[in-house]
Amino acid sequence: MHDMMIKKVPLLFLVWLVALSAHAQYRNAPAQVDEQKILELVNEVRAKGCRCGRERMAPAPALTWNSQLEQAAQGHSNWMDDKGRFSHTGRRRSNTGQRVEEVGYSWNFVGENIAAGQITEEAVMESWLKSPGHCKNIMNPNFTQMAVATSGPYWTQVFARPSRRAN
Repeated sequence: MHDMMIKKVPLLFLVWLVALSAHAQYRNAPAQVDEQKILELVNEVRAKGCRCGRERMAPAPALTWNSQLEQAAQGHSNWMDDKGRFSHTGRRRSNTGQRVEEVGYSWNFVGENIAAGQITEEAVMESWLKSPGHCKNIMNPNFTQMAVATSGPYWTQVFARPSRRAN
């Protein structure tokens, strides 16, 4: 019995170490996003146009910051951080549109980018622009508003165009 216990302790330690290192693979994002900086970075790219994978994206109009979208982004980043889960599916299996509606925003178009582990606005933008799908969200001319929020290592960027009903 004693020999079995001695063999289990290193195994338990190894399991604990693997779990700890899995969480430590991501570095924490800033506690609060520099709203002006990320909006400037997004709008610089939109103004010039860019290549998203193999597709050349035309310039797109500048986006504005929206506090309701920020609430939705913050809620999703918090959820990912609490659960340690990197996913577009959120609390109660919610999707982006549902999370945006929960904060009272009526939308015609909605999209989301997520990221983990970047520690600056520049680094997360670089990651999103290297991914064709994320890049296309950034360049989508249907979007007119956006927000970004972080929690722990997780970033959520939400894009939308409001419906004709006032937001």
